[in-house]
Amino acid sequence: MRRFFHIDYRPQITWLYPIYNRLNRTNSSALKANHKRWESTELPELSLAVATKLVLLRTVVGRFNSDYQRLLQQIGENEEQIERNIKTGTVWTVPDETLPFQLVADIDAFIFETRSAYEILGKYITALFQLLFGRRLTEQDLKEVLQRSGLDHTWTFLLQEERKLFFHNTAPWIAVAVSESGKYELIVLRRNARTLDEPEDYATLSQYNDIFNGFMAALERLQSHILAEIEKFERENP
Repeated sequence: MRRFFHIDYRPQITWLYPIYNRLNRTNSSALKANHKRWESTELPELSLAVATKLVLLRTVVGRFNSDYQRLLQQIGENEEQIERNIKTGTVWTVPDETLPFQLVADIDAFIFETRSAYEILGKYITALFQLLFGRRLTEQDLKEVLQRSGLDHTWTFLLQEERKLFFHNTAPWIAVAVSESGKYELIVLRRNARTLDEPEDYATLSQYNDIFNGFMAALERLQSHILAEIEKFERENP
């Protein structure tokens, strides 16, 4: 047997804990019986995967924020040159020439990890409902849960399209938009666009923020939904 050792890492993610704690406190004999089959399902593996993916997403976002702040700092130190570039229609060479690639890698990783976390979370909830309640959920069922709570889930469509585009068809690139007030905002280009006249040619950082904030809000709402379904099952199956 080949010798090896595991690396000890502990995802500091608490999203799963209220669900585990609630199941361990149940007085419903039916729910207890269903819960006993936990280890024979894919839920142990999916639980670890969900926790790991949430940490990866947090790590990716942290890296992007750090790199983006570095870019804004370098922009602030080179505003006169950048203004000349804007007037002449030429590109600005970032003093740290590796930074644009680091930002593009951050963006690519954000799209991949968010979509991956979204899909694995869906698999976890589907398996959980099948085990505990004998019900099969679909992605549309989960979207309806969000919709009934008043949460906007249009971010899921943007995430899906960005994932398809940058995984199968092209690579992302970046530019920086400058508002009339002089505020800078990162732009993610979907093609080698010469202007920003066509909205479908790019996404804004605020749109990517909507993806992240939408996913985090969905996490909270879906956790509440799971806990509510456990309580409902207990009332109907004491």
